[in-house]
Amino acid sequence: MFSYKICLFLCITVYAARVHGDDIIFESNVLPIPSEIPTLSNGHVGFVIYGDAILMNGLYNGIRGESHRARIPNYSNVVTDIQCSDSNCNYKMNLNQGYFEATFTSGTSHQVVQQIYAHRFYNRAIINKFIAERQSGSNDVIVNLSVNAGDTQSIDLTDEQIVTSNIAGRDVTIRCYQTNLVEDSIYQPLRSKVCIAHTNPPPTLTIPSTGNIVEYMHITTVGTTLEEVSKEMEDVIMNESSLFIRHSSVWEAHWEKFGISVTGNTKLNEIIHASIFYLISNLPSEETNQPNGVFYGLSPGGLAKGGILYQDYQGHSFWDTEMWMHPPVLLLNPQWSKDILSYRHHTRKAADDNAMNTGYQGYRYPWESAFTGREVTPDCCPDVVEYQHHVIADIAFAFRSHLAATHDVEWFKSVGCEIAWNTAKFWESRVKFNETTQFYDIRNVMGPDEDHEDIDNNGYTNVNAAINLYFGEFAGCACKDVLRVTDADYENFAKMARSLALLYDEEKDYHPQYEGYEEGTLIKQADVVLLGFPLQLPMDASTKENNLITYDSVTRESGPAMTWAMHTIGFLDLHNTAEAGKVFERSYEVYSREPFKVWSEVIQGVDGAGNFITGAGGFLQSIINGYGGVRLHFDRMTIGNFYVPPSSSSLEFNGITYLNNRFNLIIVGTDATVTFLEVNPLRRIKATLKNTEKVDEVINVGWSITFNRDQELVLEPVENPFGTCEVKETVVGVKASEPEVIIEENDWIVGSPELPIPSDIPSLSNGHVGYVVEGDSILMNGLYNGERGESHRARIPNFSTLVVDETCSQKICEYRLNMRHGYFEKKITSGTSYQIVQQTYAHRFYNRAIVNRVVLERLEGTSQYSVNLFVNPGDIPGVDLTQIGEAKLDRVAQRDITIRCFETNVVEDSNYQKQNSQVCVAHTNFPSKLELPSTVRRVEYIHVTAVGSTEAEVKKEIQDMFMAEIDNTAIFNRHIAEWETHWEKFGISVTGNMKLNQIIHASIFYLISNLPSEETNQPNGVFYGLSPGGLAKGGILYQDYQGHSFWDTEMWMHPPVLLLNPQWSKDILSYRHHTRKAAADNAMNTGYQGYRYPWESAFTGREVTPDCCPEVVEYQHHVIADIAFAFRSHLAATHDVEWFKSVGCEIAWNTAKFWESRVKFNETTQFYDIRNVMGPDEDHEDIDNNGYTNVNAAINLYFGEFAGCACKDVLRVTDADYENFAKMARSLALLYDEEKDYHPQYEGYEEGTLIKQADVVLLGFPLQLPMDASTKENNLITYDSVTRESGPAMTWAMHTIGFLDLHNTAEAGKVFERSYEVYSREPFKVWSEVIQGVDGAGNFITGAGGFLQSIINGYGGVRLHFDRMTIGNFYVPPSSSSLEFNGITYLNNRFKLTITDDEAVLKVVELDRDHPIRVTLKSVNNEIIPSVGSEIKFKQNDELIIKGTQMPYGSCEMKETILGQKARADSLKFNFVLIVFAAFIFNFFFV
Repeated sequence: MFSYKICLFLCITVYAARVHGDDIIFESNVLPIPSEIPTLSNGHVGFVIYGDAILMNGLYNGIRGESHRARIPNYSNVVTDIQCSDSNCNYKMNLNQGYFEATFTSGTSHQVVQQIYAHRFYNRAIINKFIAERQSGSNDVIVNLSVNAGDTQSIDLTDEQIVTSNIAGRDVTIRCYQTNLVEDSIYQPLRSKVCIAHTNPPPTLTIPSTGNIVEYMHITTVGTTLEEVSKEMEDVIMNESSLFIRHSSVWEAHWEKFGISVTGNTKLNEIIHASIFYLISNLPSEETNQPNGVFYGLSPGGLAKGGILYQDYQGHSFWDTEMWMHPPVLLLNPQWSKDILSYRHHTRKAADDNAMNTGYQGYRYPWESAFTGREVTPDCCPDVVEYQHHVIADIAFAFRSHLAATHDVEWFKSVGCEIAWNTAKFWESRVKFNETTQFYDIRNVMGPDEDHEDIDNNGYTNVNAAINLYFGEFAGCACKDVLRVTDADYENFAKMARSLALLYDEEKDYHPQYEGYEEGTLIKQADVVLLGFPLQLPMDASTKENNLITYDSVTRESGPAMTWAMHTIGFLDLHNTAEAGKVFERSYEVYSREPFKVWSEVIQGVDGAGNFITGAGGFLQSIINGYGGVRLHFDRMTIGNFYVPPSSSSLEFNGITYLNNRFNLIIVGTDATVTFLEVNPLRRIKATLKNTEKVDEVINVGWSITFNRDQELVLEPVENPFGTCEVKETVVGVKASEPEVIIEENDWIVGSPELPIPSDIPSLSNGHVGYVVEGDSILMNGLYNGERGESHRARIPNFSTLVVDETCSQKICEYRLNMRHGYFEKKITSGTSYQIVQQTYAHRFYNRAIVNRVVLERLEGTSQYSVNLFVNPGDIPGVDLTQIGEAKLDRVAQRDITIRCFETNVVEDSNYQKQNSQVCVAHTNFPSKLELPSTVRRVEYIHVTAVGSTEAEVKKEIQDMFMAEIDNTAIFNRHIAEWETHWEKFGISVTGNMKLNQIIHASIFYLISNLPSEETNQPNGVFYGLSPGGLAKGGILYQDYQGHSFWDTEMWMHPPVLLLNPQWSKDILSYRHHTRKAAADNAMNTGYQGYRYPWESAFTGREVTPDCCPEVVEYQHHVIADIAFAFRSHLAATHDVEWFKSVGCEIAWNTAKFWESRVKFNETTQFYDIRNVMGPDEDHEDIDNNGYTNVNAAINLYFGEFAGCACKDVLRVTDADYENFAKMARSLALLYDEEKDYHPQYEGYEEGTLIKQADVVLLGFPLQLPMDASTKENNLITYDSVTRESGPAMTWAMHTIGFLDLHNTAEAGKVFERSYEVYSREPFKVWSEVIQGVDGAGNFITGAGGFLQSIINGYGGVRLHFDRMTIGNFYVPPSSSSLEFNGITYLNNRFKLTITDDEAVLKVVELDRDHPIRVTLKSVNNEIIPSVGSEIKFKQNDELIIKGTQMPYGSCEMKETILGQKARADSLKFNFVLIVFAAFIFNFFFV
């Protein structure tokens, strides 16, 4: 007898996988350990290769928890007597054709090939074929055969009869048995029967001396009756010659229809095929010789495992079936999905009884079930029986998914409705309303993480229960006739779902796994992570990321295989391919076992199930839904955000099925191609490619489309078969019975009854300090910690965060932001008893101070009330600071204060920063309680925190505040007076459109909050610039741009600020002057002249771009021209010669010197090139002659020439020093396609190539390059359609201005709305960098700046030129009736501008004697002498021109922006002049 056990220990392991054409074959000369030996199944029978038992679908033995698959003696297991040693045995698993093959070689004499398979058509049959072949010699060759059936007296079965018969000419033995025990006599009154028939094998195979080959086919059939196995045996014998082809062709058809493969990564390709093979082997064939019976579900070990008590899950069904194995099967073959789900319908009676017997309604499916559907969890594990209820929702989720993927209404009404309804009824009876929290709780549960039992409000359980309840509501609507219900019967389902508790930690922005979960607690497997996928709960990207990060690090190393597949999908959703790749590799490397790629439940050395098809199912989800980007929603299927798996070159799905339409999906690089292979005429679908012209295209066979990863293909049904019934979006965690809170908003006040996600919480700043409302840190202008690319705003513990110990669970909470007065307010109302009002603001006059004012006020009665107060400063001293000495107690202005001083831990660059920065924080010492006696109506407390560089500075701020202001109200009034002045002087508003008005006000508020006050208690220090996230953001490494300054400052935020208040413009520009030394060194160190400002800068001005992004450092040079552009604009708007000579000239000159050394003359084209750059479109690096870069560099060179002329004395230069600037500018290359009349973005740009954001479009505005209207239009049309949907906020503002320039108000209105609708986030109108679901900065004031340009320069029609300001081509914004600017400033003269319909009125508010102006209307061409109070009315098609009465620059002038002129033209012109001059001399002297 062949003994593989001996071979295991004696043979040297050699295994490999081979790909033969489309065949995938795993090969080895030794069998692995028993748990890793492959299995063969066909949905009816299953067995382990060379195992001693056959297992049959639905055949169980054992009572209750001891029920397991009954072991049938394996009479198919015929073996040879050839012993394996010295690699004389070879084993192959052929996945493509579904068989196992063993080759045994006996010396040089002969070999025997054995082929084994569970037949896919004759699915009661197992085939074991032998071919003995002579290798050498001429004697008779004898091969001994024997049957290794295991224990023929099976402990699970009792013999009933043995029959010998001749069937179709073959001797056959038939044995019939019955199981020894029933699972539960209530549902199984009789023991189960099984019969096994087998051909009687010869004892030997003899190759006669006259022959070379002999064959024997051993046939075994298994079924429930003697007649069944006899018929199968006869049919198999009669068709013996075609058996293999009939079997293998079924497998080949499966692969052709449902195969998934990668190229370039053989190992991964093998594991994908093995996962599909081992999973679908256990599913019934669609076409069989005899009809299939009831399908009894998928167990974690498949059909071939579970015959041994307490091992391999005993063949029981768990949640694994519905949540791990069902999803990939559904998208490959919905018929198999129906087979899987039919098991739960078949066992619903036991689920009904289980609910009733445990005090619930509906269906309570057990944690483990087998033949009858009753609870069969072994006695070892009562905790999972008692607590693990999520399985009920998991089952409903699978039914919901099937309906979503098929729209099979007939199936739903006959099968699905009953399940959807009764599982929802279970949850209706299971949840409990919590009067304290006003949520519905699900208490005493165990989530997927089985390490924690008897917990409350598990995130996964609650969310899936909510999905179940919403689905139950849908079923009630769609199946009223079948279920015999009315609307009233299911009216509570959605209410309960919506108000189910969903735990959320606002501070850490993640979902705790259960009540009382402590961060860092180890868990067994994915739990909360599953909210992202497969549950697809809508949540912010940051929350999803924090869930992943939180639980990724605490998930048991020894946990089950499928967990890491969900982590893979989560990280891919966040576009974090690096982390996804790590966990993806982890998801299979240690779980897919060599040599046959059999899945194991756990890592090596830990006990767990073999042939763990749960792991295979999870892994396939990471391929289909993760890397494939395929997502099933109830009303659609989407494909997007796809990737090629690591170390692979392509990913291909032979068939994804949706509504019985089948398509092929191929992913290569960043592109995917979908091609429809089959179309179902009864369920037609339509396709939309987001943000393209492909909308609602009805699909036919052959329809194909290729699209980019950043796009999304949406497939939807042409017709909705459900009428008015709909499945509601999954919304959870909304309080149930609290009164509806209506926040009274107006143009200046925005609010909500709850705070939004952290990135959308407003920030408060004053140019010196900034903080996020209720945040744990304060950030201070110029305070940075970290070296080079890790430099970021240093987080100061936020001692200003005074917390009132009152929750909103039983009270009404209101949060308001008052933009007009610059404060945030939280109001807590306790019925009619009392209310607490808390106001916080960064003081505009006392700008070192943050004020937190708390008022406790009685509403009625005379009861005494008190509230606890405490401070939540976060970590002290935090990760960025080291405390200097101990905290000091002091007393100033009759108030006790505490002072702490710190210093930063790391300097940015010791070349420019010789010592660590110091910061001190002082705060008033607060009472632990605020008490309201019965005799008093209101009490208040004001908490002040001061932040500055020294102890003396912070003490003085608090002292001055309390000494100068008579009371708390006076302190507040001093603050709001500053804001009132700002709005009165610089406010912008619309009428008739409150939402737009709020967004305008919010944009101004969030932008100018970050700028220094003009009047302050103590002098302002150096201003360190504007960062995209403002002063309140940037304290966390690699988030919110770390407080760094980019081109955003000069090109997006500076322009609107300049026209509102030029003093702020000077503050902004002073930063670049302050950091010029580092810019000079940067130029010199990289081989250039002048100043090379870095892409990112912070405290010192050196390059501080993080190491992640070397390409922007190397290529994104346009920032130098952007800085010069802002200095040029300031001079144009102010004519401030003194400032220019002391500050601006140096910048203008040295940035021009940089470009002079940067450009290269191209002898071939006769242009100057700027090569190896990156424009604003950061999707394309190392490009040449980028349109934006070249044009702004030309403007910079012209400005440098002007500076050389105007500042000769300051710069100590001569005409010769700058004579090349204008020549170079004029001859800088400007790409232009004459045929298409547009500017290509860079050399080699192909029309249609996707870009990140506005680039060439910026030539029109703000660069105002002269060009034909047709060219401007073609630029807009060309780039509007290819700009990334997920691009940054400010892009669409420039498109708005462009379309308005072309008088295309309709298109302008569309992109204008797009510029703020998805970027200005409710409820506080906080700007986000990107659209929902994409990672980006919060409080994105770059976006606010761009938006304000669309208002001022777009709809307002205000344009600044170097020698004038013009107003014309103005419009009222959409859905508004007027647009008003309180103050536009030009040459220190201030105007009010009001626009209504097609008319504008300019009113003179202030005039500056030092900068007199003249005003001209283009249509009249008469100068108007302005006086304070005078008004000028003009029409939309007219243009108002405002100029200084004289230019203060003498003969120096700024040349018009002209470039793209060949340099040779200059030399020809010069030569012509020489010729004319020579002719004159000749005539004068010789003629």
